Amino acid sequence: MSSLRLPPPWRHRLGWVLGLLLGAVLALLTATAPVEAELGREYDLWSRSLPAPPQSLPIVVVAIDDASIQAAGQRWPWPRRLHARLIDSLLDQGVALIAFDVLFDQPSNEADDAAFEAAIRRAGGKVVLASKIVTEDTPAGRIWRRVDPLPRFLAAGAETALVQVAIDRDDVVRRQPDSKGALWRVLAQRLERLVDEVAADLTTGPDRYIRYFGPAGSFDYLPVQQALDASRHVAPGALSGSLVMVGRTGVAAIDVGVAEPDLFKTPYSALDGNRTPGVEVHATLVANAVGHHLVERTSAWLSALLLIVCVTLLVGLAGGRGLRRQALVVSWLSLGLVGLGYGLFRWQQVWLPVLPTLLSLGLVQLGQGYLVYRRERRARLEIRRMLALYLPERLVHELERHPERLALGGSQRELTVMFTDLAGFASLAEGMDPAEVAEALNHYFAAMHQQVFACEGTLDKFIGDAIMAFWGAPLADPLQADRALACACAMQAAMPAINARLAEHGWPALTMRIGLHSGHAVVGNLGSPMRFSYTALGDDVNLAARLEGANKFYGTVILLSGETVTRLSRRDGLRRVDRVRVKGRAQTTDLYTPCPDPLLIAATEAAWQAYAAGNWEEAERLWQDILMRWPDDALAPRYLDRIEGFMVVPPMDDWAGEWVLTEK
Repeated sequence: MSSLRLPPPWRHRLGWVLGLLLGAVLALLTATAPVEAELGREYDLWSRSLPAPPQSLPIVVVAIDDASIQAAGQRWPWPRRLHARLIDSLLDQGVALIAFDVLFDQPSNEADDAAFEAAIRRAGGKVVLASKIVTEDTPAGRIWRRVDPLPRFLAAGAETALVQVAIDRDDVVRRQPDSKGALWRVLAQRLERLVDEVAADLTTGPDRYIRYFGPAGSFDYLPVQQALDASRHVAPGALSGSLVMVGRTGVAAIDVGVAEPDLFKTPYSALDGNRTPGVEVHATLVANAVGHHLVERTSAWLSALLLIVCVTLLVGLAGGRGLRRQALVVSWLSLGLVGLGYGLFRWQQVWLPVLPTLLSLGLVQLGQGYLVYRRERRARLEIRRMLALYLPERLVHELERHPERLALGGSQRELTVMFTDLAGFASLAEGMDPAEVAEALNHYFAAMHQQVFACEGTLDKFIGDAIMAFWGAPLADPLQADRALACACAMQAAMPAINARLAEHGWPALTMRIGLHSGHAVVGNLGSPMRFSYTALGDDVNLAARLEGANKFYGTVILLSGETVTRLSRRDGLRRVDRVRVKGRAQTTDLYTPCPDPLLIAATEAAWQAYAAGNWEEAERLWQDILMRWPDDALAPRYLDRIEGFMVVPPMDDWAGEWVLTEK
């Protein structure tokens, strides 16, 4: 039965319907608390990227900083007579209003409290003191309690205001506190009465956001030590008509158990990691209200509607029409969203969150791209499966990207080639059933094949019970020697498990020999137009095969050439075996084998150097020492036999330790 296919007009309408449904689902997902918590970062980005608003109100922060505390020689909290001096000094400069972001809720000594009370009375209603809401755990549960200044200070003419700020889940202060007694509101109302030009924005709400004027230090700061003697440190008239806000700005001035650091994260904290003193945050709130700089966030339903419309447009206009058209539609929609958000934020002081919509467009494009990828992948799957039967995974990927490389021909490449062989397997196989031989070989090949691929090698072929693999093609590999040696060691490490399984069937254990050599070879698709394979050919390939067979002569299981050793990133853990000249090659090759014993490596190197220099007595002594310390060593007896022969018939004068290798 054929599958149901809608006519083109209905398929087009279905795309719009699917887009509408998908947009509605994404809108619900972006309305969750985790996404909502991350939206503040978008506001921070807008706030930092756009020019800071102008400050229309003269505000000065009198900073109770660490330097002033040290200069005054008084620990915090200060005696209230100093605060009284501060009020008098500032009033003499003609300030409009003084606000303390400091809590005076506990009595000190009578003289200091009386001095502070008198200074407040002399200010004539120009002093605002801090109040705060605290929580207390009682037997009846947790209660909220307001802590106000001492009644005598309020009776003297001071007004009180709450200094709490609204902190988001990520500890950043972005929103305007909406309590009626908030410090910013009290100060704005007082300034309206004192200054004719001030008409503050006193509207409150949870979706009104602060526009910061920059990082910490964006207001004029006056250290309290200078403000106490303002007539000497401040130019005449510099503070006239100003709102002065007094508060702590340092940390070292805090006595443990007396107060907490009054520092907060702002949108600029993400840039420099610094926090802004609470007194400056309050100054920013007042300047926002007076200058009408607060940003109003749009309602959640409008953001959801925007998301639904954009996703519907994307799916309706570009769904199923190719990745290029999808990318074009996403680009235009994204540019429109960013432009709309920028214009509303800068010129209308309205924040329309666009990040959820941008992320949703990206997710939809990724999803549609994945569907296109699945269609293309399905079309090539059968070919890929056929290639994967006889080519390694990396080569399959390479041929998928460059199918032209399936043509006959090769290129000169630098490779590290491996040959392996099972010692005496042919003789063992004669006494086994053919089915048993096949089962044993298949188990062995499966394990070794896995090791080659795990070390990113190219498995060339199985030759009887031998394996040929190489590194450096079809993709260049700067770590080819390291990976080849690691593969050889992993192969040998896998042999005990293979032999244990063979023993379960009563079959004899196997010994594997491995040869490694690095050099140049012709690599590519070689053969006839009817049948070809990806392989490597050349003299260096033949040498790798010769080294595999040389293991039998030296009693080793892994031999690697000096050309491979020079390409290793680390050359420790290798024992010198010999320097050989292979029949048919003019140049000599140094041979090495992995060795876990650094003492044996060092002893062998010393003995070999004496041997290569023709110091027969010294070389004989050193090799004898090796044989005494490591009785099972297979290399020492061979060198002792050579030395005995050289003592009778010395080598040629130009001899440098090489041995002509005739064994295969």
